[in-house]
Amino acid sequence: MADQKTASGAAQSAPSAPSAPAAPRGKLAPAAESGDPAVHQLLAEIQTAQSNGDDNAEKDLRKQLAELGYE
Repeated sequence: MADQKTASGAAQSAPSAPSAPAAPRGKLAPAAESGDPAVHQLLAEIQTAQSNGDDNAEKDLRKQLAELGYE
């Protein structure tokens, strides 16, 4: 019976799961504090672009990150 209560409790908490906090207009949130996998993927791609010395790719990736509300 305890398993059923745990399962229903988990199902009830799923809809109220916290979403990524929206950054105030004009201000970008720190990307490293995000829990969004897409943000962390962009951070990894930015690091790769930096390692390769690809300034254009880095600029484009940072623009994508800003569109998500992060810096």
